[in-house]
Amino acid sequence: MQTTPTRPAIRMFRATFIVFLFALGAINASAQVTGSRLKIRGTGVEIVPPPGLAQAVAGPQLIDETGETFITFVMSDPQYRLDTDPTWRQLFKKEPEKIEGLLSGNLLKRTRVADGGGWDGWVLTVVKGGKVLTVMAAYTGSSASYFQSIRDHLLTITWDETIVDPELALGVSTQPQGLKLVRGSFGALSYTVSGTPGGSGPTLMIQAMPVPASKAGAVFPSGCQPTISAVFGSRKFAGPTVQENPFFSYCEGWSTEAGPEMQYFALARTKTGALLNILGSAPSATFAANLSAFRGAVAGLRLVPGRAARQ
Repeated sequence: MQTTPTRPAIRMFRATFIVFLFALGAINASAQVTGSRLKIRGTGVEIVPPPGLAQAVAGPQLIDETGETFITFVMSDPQYRLDTDPTWRQLFKKEPEKIEGLLSGNLLKRTRVADGGGWDGWVLTVVKGGKVLTVMAAYTGSSASYFQSIRDHLLTITWDETIVDPELALGVSTQPQGLKLVRGSFGALSYTVSGTPGGSGPTLMIQAMPVPASKAGAVFPSGCQPTISAVFGSRKFAGPTVQENPFFSYCEGWSTEAGPEMQYFALARTKTGALLNILGSAPSATFAANLSAFRGAVAGLRLVPGRAARQ
């Protein structure tokens, strides 16, 4: 039975791109694209990637060495589609282009010149088999022709929605006490009490940041204080405190001001150079117990065997 997304679930899904924003016609009209197809590990997605992009150290995403361009892939339930989300449509103001080809869907476009901000972007949304694939491409370089060519590469995507391994796709795993991994999706690892999306109660989300390994040192640990401060805003919080395990170094902070919900946030760097952000949320009445579970989950993060550092 399909459930209506709750306010906490929608907030958690939108958080997929918040940290990035802080830290930084039709198929027949497209140009011919040549090159080898790349399978995105842990997903049923294949693409002919734009020149210079390779699979990132963590996450179902492609990125270049400079960090100017990245493409990220998210599979979720249809109620979380971005092409109908009012917040995202403020960033992508133009009406979507209807795509019919290897995949059928909606393609949104934004540019700095027309829409403001510091990045140009594409969002491809495809609904298939009761799931939605969201492909987001962001570009901060200066070549208008290269940005436009990304569209042609997005149109080479194929997707088998029956192939989904969220832990392999992200490249890490953990087991929060009292929470279950939401299966049937990829992009971020999402944990809830029931193991299904939505609903009330505590939630934990782990996602990879679109930062190349060569630039991770510019974000961690120096970015801990400003990033955690930005997450909590004017609300009181504890931290950041810096911790380490055999696979990760991380900093963490959490709410100390009671409200309907309280949050936990961590920024982690793997020994392979990937950056992750972790966001936990729980009702105030149970936050103390859930905080222990959130912190334990981050302390217990492990790299997934078989996930190559760079494809």
